Amino acid sequence: MLAFLFSHLSILANGAIFTLGFVAIAVVLALIVHRLVPIQSFEEHYEQAGFIFAVIGVVYAVLLAFVAIGVWERFDGAESQTYSEANAVVDIYRDAVALPQKAEIRGAIRRYTTLIIEDEWPKMVEGTHSLEADMAIERLAHDIDILQPKSLGQQDVHAAMLGSLSQSLSDRAARISMGATGLNPIVWVVLSFGAVVAVGFSFLFPFKRRWMQAIMVGSLAFSIAIVFYLTTAIDYPFHGDITVQPHAFENAMHVYDAIDRAGD
Repeated sequence: MLAFLFSHLSILANGAIFTLGFVAIAVVLALIVHRLVPIQSFEEHYEQAGFIFAVIGVVYAVLLAFVAIGVWERFDGAESQTYSEANAVVDIYRDAVALPQKAEIRGAIRRYTTLIIEDEWPKMVEGTHSLEADMAIERLAHDIDILQPKSLGQQDVHAAMLGSLSQSLSDRAARISMGATGLNPIVWVVLSFGAVVAVGFSFLFPFKRRWMQAIMVGSLAFSIAIVFYLTTAIDYPFHGDITVQPHAFENAMHVYDAIDRAGD
């Protein structure tokens, strides 16, 4: 039920609920601990706890940063992959000018690109992909494979189109794979456990004023939560709160129009 509600909220709303909820829980628990345990109990081991907390903080910070950077690089790579895929399709569209089947091939490419933008991308946001787009690209591949070039020039163009087609199919497979896979669940378990330990260990430091306790623990919890949320939001590049947009294919449609105008 909560997942359904969160899926209909904005990115900012989801982020606020996640981070502020984590901060609120951490602060409340810290205040409860300091109400139940005398402050003298903490002061007796302040120096030892400080040394251990420094080690825990560094280890968890490195781990969290490593995972966050890895996920971001994957997200950025997925976006670059869409431009590689779209550029390969544009190359096929451009090369088709030298073939008698130009109109049929270009029409099929336009239909395929439209399916990606209007049908496949919304489905990828939900974690699936378009079967119609699958069929469209396979029909296009079949039509290009069975072409019978009648001159050396057409043979060269056909070979170039086959290379671009292979690149497009490979990039498409990679895009779909990236949309279906994320971090291994064990990574999330380790990150979650580390967050609990890091924040929980901060409860061991004595603060004579409760508002100072709340500020310190809350700041630590917020720092962890905001990076944690960013990592979860971009874990799946094509679905979730933050996604790669179909700008590459929208730009490809504009390029098609420019190619057509140049040939008129």
